[in-house]
Amino acid sequence: KKQNVLSKSAAAKAVDETLKRSVLTTTSHSETTEYYTGPLPHPDALKKYDEFMPGLAERIVRMAEKEQAYRIDTTNREEDQKDKLLKIAEKESNHLIRAQSWGQLIGALISFSCIGIATYFAFTGAAWEIVIGFLAVPTASLIAAFIPRKGSNESSGKRGAKQEKED
Repeated sequence: KKQNVLSKSAAAKAVDETLKRSVLTTTSHSETTEYYTGPLPHPDALKKYDEFMPGLAERIVRMAEKEQAYRIDTTNREEDQKDKLLKIAEKESNHLIRAQSWGQLIGALISFSCIGIATYFAFTGAAWEIVIGFLAVPTASLIAAFIPRKGSNESSGKRGAKQEKED
């Protein structure tokens, strides 16, 4: 058994010696990948185009410049159109608000006038039919204000929600 242990350690020593004597060489490999994006081909490709047909690279650059100018012009025109539409919508909104305000003011004046006239007739001893007739106008307008209209946004929105549930 002792010889076996000695032979193993001798073998291990031989391997160690071999490793010490051998020169370990390492090799490395590097790879470069290049990505190029943009409206124009890579400069090396442009150079090859120009070698293939003189002046072709310049034509390609000119074409890219024209395309960029067209895109800028289109974007500017779209922004101008959006600004014009916003101004029109703002004017329409202001007109609508003004019209609604005038309508409310006139409605309030009519209602208060009817109430005032009904009060006057009531104190002067006029027939009760006349007093009730003048009070009916503001009462009817108040009731009409709370009844939804068929063409209004609120009622059509509710109808749309009901139709979606049914589907």
